[in-house]
Amino acid sequence: MAVLALIFACHNFSFSDELVESLSQIIHTGFAREPVWVIKSTSKNLTQQFNMDIQTHYQFAERINNNKGFILVVIVSWLIAGTLDALAATFILGKGNWAGVFKFVASALYGKDAFTGGTTIAVQGLIMHYIIALSFTLVYFFSYPYISFLHKSVALNAVIYGTFVFIIMTFCVVPLSKIGWRPFQPVPALVNLIILIICIALPITYIASKYYAKPTVYENQL
Repeated sequence: MAVLALIFACHNFSFSDELVESLSQIIHTGFAREPVWVIKSTSKNLTQQFNMDIQTHYQFAERINNNKGFILVVIVSWLIAGTLDALAATFILGKGNWAGVFKFVASALYGKDAFTGGTTIAVQGLIMHYIIALSFTLVYFFSYPYISFLHKSVALNAVIYGTFVFIIMTFCVVPLSKIGWRPFQPVPALVNLIILIICIALPITYIASKYYAKPTVYENQL
């Protein structure tokens, strides 16, 4: 029953390699009938690692459950990223024609009819743009506590996450919308990728790393 309980716990938490290795050792020593002191030593290491992982998940959960602080940070990240991306799209890709840029965004919903519309259609495209930016902000903030790789380098995370956003938008969202599949052009694609990395991914990854690095009430009580 103890082994089953440990397996169930591992299924519900993302433990470190050391914890998994310790679990393997205790199961192995149990079947091999090693001396009791070996099993006790391994069990002690397993318990310590288990408690560390539980504390880590508890700390991240405390940050997310702190609704006021979490929501505020997400909103700030979302508005910064969405606005920077909108400005880059307007002045770099659209040569200052903001209405044309966001009519193109709206064409994902309305098709070619969006380009014959007026300011209302462009504003709807702008709203759609911010909705998309919010979705990618939430994905990163909710993923950060559970992917240890994201805790190492903000710059690397920005490159990886910006590339992820680019792939999702270019090969999934746009082709499945009323815009449809567009021929792949390397130079415009590279420009789009750089904009997404700098304007979308970098603000989100930087603010998320700062937010999750702050000590929680639980940590201050230790």
